[in-house]
Amino acid sequence: MLSGLLRCGSCGSGMATNGRDKSGRVRIRCSAATESGTCPDAKTLDTVESAVLNGLRAELRAPKAIAEYVRTYLEDRKRLAAKSHASRQRLEQQLGQLNREIERLVDAIAKGHGDPSILGPRSTALDAIGEKCRSRRRRGRRSHSRPCRYGYCVSGSSQDQME
Repeated sequence: MLSGLLRCGSCGSGMATNGRDKSGRVRIRCSAATESGTCPDAKTLDTVESAVLNGLRAELRAPKAIAEYVRTYLEDRKRLAAKSHASRQRLEQQLGQLNREIERLVDAIAKGHGDPSILGPRSTALDAIGEKCRSRRRRGRRSHSRPCRYGYCVSGSSQDQME
């Protein structure tokens, strides 16, 4: 669980697993103690993990820490929602322009104002671009319809976090 995160409190070297003690617990040691024997401070893994978990529990019980987490989380969700909304709006504008252009081409062909061999392929190309835009729009809707994993613990409703 804490692999690569722990440092020795005595000398600052990294900590690594080093077999088991007599009771069968995984032993972690300072890499300096293991490699050169210069650090005498070996610890067992469950002792270190429980110290870290107890520290986390104490931090998470602090209302200020929870309030800061919630504030930061909500700011980030709001920023992401605004970015997504702006992107959706640009996509909708682009789709509207493409649809209007296709309608103009179809009308021109229907009224005999243009060469169908030129306007037809242009209309097909615009429709392909429009399909790509519609596909991006569908993907965007799917990604925003999933419930927010952490929204339930913040307000009881993921929908509050999505808006």
